[in-house]
Amino acid sequence: MQKAPDSEQTLKKGMKVAIPYYYELHSQLKEMYPEVEWIQVDNASAAFHKVKEGELDALVATQLNSRYMIDHYYPNELYHFLIPGVPNASLSFAFPRGEPELKDIINKALNANSPKRSSAPDGKMD
Repeated sequence: MQKAPDSEQTLKKGMKVAIPYYYELHSQLKEMYPEVEWIQVDNASAAFHKVKEGELDALVATQLNSRYMIDHYYPNELYHFLIPGVPNASLSFAFPRGEPELKDIINKALNANSPKRSSAPDGKMD
């Protein structure tokens, strides 16, 4: 969403909110917020620009994607917030069995993750 006071960090009636077509939360969010105009998009990354330009009021993205995109491309223009009643997404990795080094690299990166980029109590990236 575009920068706004903390009191305005909520989905409101008539807002145009993008959600990637492959997110399973679409029907749940539509039921929770029937007054919102839900717009399916091909991917969240492209929709960030539309929010910045005012074509969309907000978009649904993973916390990881949202934080990265906002911190790197829209630091003083957009912000993110958690939607009440929606569970946090888990992040999983698949590794080839014969390459334990790659798993070790990812584990080290996750363990070294800064608290700023993590909202989980255990310090792991969400």
